[in-house]
Amino acid sequence: MEERKKRSSGKTRVLIGLTGRIDSAVAAFLLKKQGYDVIGLSITNGTENNSYRPRCHIASLDKVKELCESIGISYFATDAKVEFDNQVKDSLISSRLVLAGNNSCHNCHSMIINVLYSKMKKLEAHYIATGHYAKIYKNLKHGEYFIYSNADRTSDQSSLLAGLDQSLLEKLILPLGDLRREEVEKYSAHFKFNVQEKFGSNDYCYNSLEQAKEIIDQEVPPSLYLQGTIVNRDSKIVLSDYKKQTDYQLGEVYGDAHSQSGQKKIHTVILGLSEKDNIIEVGPETLLHFSGTQIVHIKLNTGVAQKGPMVCYLKIKGINEFVKAKLFFKNNSSAIVEFDKPHGKLIKDDLVVIYDSDSSSSKVLGMGKIGKAGSFSYINKVADFQHASPDEEVEGPKVTSEKDVKLKF
Repeated sequence: MEERKKRSSGKTRVLIGLTGRIDSAVAAFLLKKQGYDVIGLSITNGTENNSYRPRCHIASLDKVKELCESIGISYFATDAKVEFDNQVKDSLISSRLVLAGNNSCHNCHSMIINVLYSKMKKLEAHYIATGHYAKIYKNLKHGEYFIYSNADRTSDQSSLLAGLDQSLLEKLILPLGDLRREEVEKYSAHFKFNVQEKFGSNDYCYNSLEQAKEIIDQEVPPSLYLQGTIVNRDSKIVLSDYKKQTDYQLGEVYGDAHSQSGQKKIHTVILGLSEKDNIIEVGPETLLHFSGTQIVHIKLNTGVAQKGPMVCYLKIKGINEFVKAKLFFKNNSSAIVEFDKPHGKLIKDDLVVIYDSDSSSSKVLGMGKIGKAGSFSYINKVADFQHASPDEEVEGPKVTSEKDVKLKF
């Protein structure tokens, strides 16, 4: 960001996304104070008049306009309903239909950045900006841009920006990168910004599962609903019937059971859906904890070495900490993960962001999604062939390496 500050004297124009909340308001104010020519842009998604709106919706465009007038910047609003429906709402619905992980929140942030970038060109701005708590650094040797985490882990939003193309990172400014949330709240209170309060964090675009179900019921045709039974995986006992698989989500608490001693409560959660016989399995939450997993659809930053095991730190949705792991890359945009200790809840298709460390300024190396979860062990195919007798046939492909990694499920 240093390079961009030096250009501020020439009235570099920055288009900032405004949500009507504290973070983007303070970010716009700081850009204005640094001498940029700032334009505010609110991105709506066509749900303003619906009974059930995403929890991050803009409550009042008029209030955002008043905020811009108080800061002294120009203001526009644009409708991105088509983009929201295609990239966010459809993602939410499709994940619920198959009881897979839901990454609609990450998709929404990516959509917003891309819409800002598109409008930047039309408004002849030089950069775009948001109120995310993350940092961007440029590698002066290679000319590449990287996302880094905020120093305050409770405020950090670097994982929401993972996977952005270099063309976007080159034009993105993050004024709150070195600030904590508490500091931003003090700025807002001191300058008496009329903004919305912070909303609570959860894994859904909507304030509750009930609201998400309502949206799904409006969009999904009856022919896509499954009907079946809910079965305890361990005891094989049928617990109840269900009429819509979308009423449930993988990892969601289904009920409580007691341990054999009768003292400790054990959460019973949704473990999976078998579309073959329409059975939803439930069981102890610990059955979603694994010592290894597979990451698929990996998108790595340019220059990240994929030779040999890579020690890294992962941020997995639903786990509020950096998880140390070792990655074994395969040749199909996937990797096998070995954790230091079992972790959960590991939900199929949930987003995984890969970092180089667990420090206060960790670099995002890439991202992917949870594939199959389980433990893995090494197999030595060379040894299998060496121990076979001359007349004995050994099944398996031609040996290309001394060691291969195989998942056990």
